Amino acid sequence: MTREQILDNLWGVDYAAESNVVDRHVSNLRTKLQDDWRRPRFVATVPGRGYRFLPATT
Repeated sequence: MTREQILDNLWGVDYAAESNVVDRHVSNLRTKLQDDWRRPRFVATVPGRGYRFLPATT
């Protein structure tokens, strides 16, 4: 999902967010999940696009 899609889905299209609000929330989520951004297990950054969830491994 792009940052704009995340903002629109969570806070609505009229929400005027700071430019890094999504990044801060993803960072907090990664901390809680103990997910390293360099070697992600749950949430990957897609450069220039946004984020994607990674498939579960068994």
